[in-house]
Amino acid sequence: MEWIRVEDGLPEEGARVIVWPEPERAPVAIFMHTPEPTFGIDGRTFHVTHWMGMPEPPDGEADICGLCGGPGADKMAAHTGSGALWPGETRPDTDMVHSECEQEETRRAHSLLSDEQRRDFLEGIR
Repeated sequence: MEWIRVEDGLPEEGARVIVWPEPERAPVAIFMHTPEPTFGIDGRTFHVTHWMGMPEPPDGEADICGLCGGPGADKMAAHTGSGALWPGETRPDTDMVHSECEQEETRRAHSLLSDEQRRDFLEGIR
């Protein structure tokens, strides 16, 4: 695994990554677009110059997806950051999810709403 300059690329929204610098503690952060690219830990945001993906966890310690229950969840669930859930969207049982599971659940809940329900929801969260 190698360090990636922020100027050269950014992780996927909600990805847990190791960042440089973070002098106060273990440098694990969550990446967000809010509206600018931001890295944060426990509600604090800060400037970083480099990042890298998380290494594989030790055997038996894989992150469990809060939607499907399978191992290898690869991102924080959207609702744990600045994200919101559509009405009827299943809230994950854990803070970690597979990207694909979250996208599928978001599409499912979105498809069940009328255009008016979507507009009302979006107006309500602004």
